[in-house]
Amino acid sequence: MLVESCNGKKINEVSWIEQIPRARLYSSLIERRLTSLARINSFPSVFNDSIMELLCAGGKLIRPVLALCASEVTGKRHNVCVLDAAVALEMIHVSSLILDDIIDESPKRRGIGTLHKKYGYDVAIVSAGMLLLRAHRSIGETRGMRRILYDTTFKLLLGQAVETRGDVYTEKQYIRMIQFKTASLFEASMKLGAVANKLPDSVTLKLVEYGRNLGMAFQIRDDILDMIGSPHMLQKPVRMDLGKGKPTILGAKAYDSLKATPNGLAKIGKQSLVRLTMSRNILDAANQLASEYAHRAIAAVIDLKSTPGKRCLVELAEKATRRDS
Repeated sequence: MLVESCNGKKINEVSWIEQIPRARLYSSLIERRLTSLARINSFPSVFNDSIMELLCAGGKLIRPVLALCASEVTGKRHNVCVLDAAVALEMIHVSSLILDDIIDESPKRRGIGTLHKKYGYDVAIVSAGMLLLRAHRSIGETRGMRRILYDTTFKLLLGQAVETRGDVYTEKQYIRMIQFKTASLFEASMKLGAVANKLPDSVTLKLVEYGRNLGMAFQIRDDILDMIGSPHMLQKPVRMDLGKGKPTILGAKAYDSLKATPNGLAKIGKQSLVRLTMSRNILDAANQLASEYAHRAIAAVIDLKSTPGKRCLVELAEKATRRDS
């Protein structure tokens, strides 16, 4: 399970995913393919070095793991087309993280200095572009797979644009934002896994529904962890979103609760709003919403026959809202 390009260090050291045997097996396959496909040797070495440093620092690999789960949900074995699609998804995700860190001016990612801090903005931006290019080049043409990836990349960027410069205050506005920013890539993971392995349309629809709901649950849990999580477990600073005024489910629920009170928004100051965001009632409501989305994800696939792929999907959804990293 070791990746030679990472000097023996496993990319996926996230315990909650590693606890699922099937996911652990998929991670091993993805790691090897990812470190070989991510490089573009015609670029100066600093760009490849920066990308490999970030990849080898660790990561959940949940999106490519989902793609492999989806491809094997009926009992069929995955193929190389599925594996390349899975790796493409992770490269798009990592590309978006690099750009996120630049926008947020984050100092750390995965326990190491962010690329723009260590190598400069030029290297970070070009490295993000390299990963995006490599992702689209590595995916197959089977049944419109590249179109799926193009559409997903558009939705992801739209979500980022709305988060950065859009008006996101209410829970309704927040839900719309994360449907683009986060859930779209989870949906694509399921759809690409199914399409690449030529699964029936009826099954693909169930998998896409699973991915959409799991993505929503995952992002809501991320928001909660940014507030109450451990910097050591997350391998990055916490409360960054709150400090920078980024939209989160906690902030949206706090805003909505004040809107429901006569003159609530007019009477409360910024510090009081922050305290409300951190209150137990708001945290409990956010956790409940994450659980509801996770249950919807499981319900979408529960009628499928029992296979290792399906059991992996159910276990991932069960653990996604209880994770601490």
